[in-house]
Amino acid sequence: MDVGTILSDSQSPATHAQLEDMRDIPYQRAIGSLMYAAMSTRPDIAFPIVTLSQFMQNPGRVHWEAAKHIIHYLKGTVGLGLTLGATDAGLEAYVDAVSYARSVTSMTPTI
Repeated sequence: MDVGTILSDSQSPATHAQLEDMRDIPYQRAIGSLMYAAMSTRPDIAFPIVTLSQFMQNPGRVHWEAAKHIIHYLKGTVGLGLTLGATDAGLEAYVDAVSYARSVTSMTPTI
């Protein structure tokens, strides 16, 4: 899911043709699998998966495309992860990216 993507119920199928288009799409299965990955090994996808799970009852094409985007993201980031370890000083954690707060007034790193 791209940053800034807005998903809503208005993007859900409303016509018979749209419902037929989504009939054979395994949206619920994909979200369930992604949710399992988020809870077990990939916490970085938890927020978009929770967002997409709100549309389980009546997903639209936009929701399906967002789910596929997350699957592609996972395929491209197989080698990335969190490393945790203990030292005499205590717990140490290393990540492969810096998270910046989304603020109107500043872009301040958050740790």
